[in-house]
Amino acid sequence: MRDEAVGLGDQLRRVCAWCGYTLAPGCEPATHGICRVCEQYVDAAQPFTDPVTQRQIALVPVASSSLAAAGWRADGTAGVAIVRFTSRAIYRYAQVPRGWWLSFLSAESKGRHLAMTLMADPARFPCTQIVEHAARAQGDGDPGEEEFQDGETLADA
Repeated sequence: MRDEAVGLGDQLRRVCAWCGYTLAPGCEPATHGICRVCEQYVDAAQPFTDPVTQRQIALVPVASSSLAAAGWRADGTAGVAIVRFTSRAIYRYAQVPRGWWLSFLSAESKGRHLAMTLMADPARFPCTQIVEHAARAQGDGDPGEEEFQDGETLADA
């Protein structure tokens, strides 16, 4: 959990370390700075190293016919979303707003939500395919990445 100064003076607000939302006054996070909404996903999450920042992102399994897992991590004023498809292809979306993660988790169709938000606006949410090498599958390598060319979309890949 992080503390952020708000307004003037010494008043601090408590912020969930995973989703970035401000916790209600007097509401302490359940575990390790994570709010109660995010806590339910933590046990099932698998760590994934973002090849761009080398920071860990927790990928949580999702109920979807096209998506296997997804994760989000704050990165400045927005964040980074990592999405693993059932085909095992992995994509990294940048400049993803804080509210997207919780709306994604609560969406009835995760694949449709992804398609209608991040995939629908590649200029706003730059996308990079992460290529996992055979060594990574054995646990001793790092994923690479492949940037899409101008005008190329996920559907073209």
